[in-house]
Order: sequence, then C-alpha cells, then structure tokens
Amino acid sequence: MATITTKDGVEIFYKDWGKGQPIVFSHGWPLSADDWDTQMLFFLEHGYRVIAHDRGFRCSSPPTEPSSTTMCRLDRSMAITGLVRNPPRARSGIGGARA
Repeated sequence: MATITTKDGVEIFYKDWGKGQPIVFSHGWPLSADDWDTQMLFFLEHGYRVIAHDRGFRCSSPPTEPSSTTMCRLDRSMAITGLVRNPPRARSGIGGARA
C-alpha cells in the first residue's frame, strides 16, 4: 500500500499504475480511490499513467484540517516526491472543486 506522509503526519493513500502521461483522479465525499478503478483501467490500457488518492477516507488517516488544505498538502507532496507535475485531472463532486 503506497502512502505519502505530509509534514503534519497525515498519511494519504494513493494508487499509481502504469507509465506515460499521468492523469490524477480526485474523488468527492464520501468516495475513495477505489471508485475510479474502472476509469483508471481504461486509461491504463491506453498507455497512460493513472494516479488516484484517498483524502481522509478508507486507507488514509483522517485529516487534521479541512480537506481543502489537505488537498493542497497532497499536491505539494506529490510534486516534491516526483510523482506528478501538472497532470490532467479527473474530478468528481467536492473532489472537483478542491483538486
């Protein structure tokens, strides 16, 4: 299970499959990274790298602050660790507003 730990100790679970141009999938409340599996498999089969994360649900630890700041920390953490740099994003619900 892959996780990113933010500076304030929040563990954020993510899936990172494939190679190529990355696409990041952001879910809305109360969904999780698992809810993107069908879409992720489609793009994976077409040569994309697909990344989905949980934000305080299922496999991630609860955020210590509102999810909008958690999302900002996730973006920074991914950029710092070299996972993604300005990828296209697929979003749903509140995940769309905050991603």
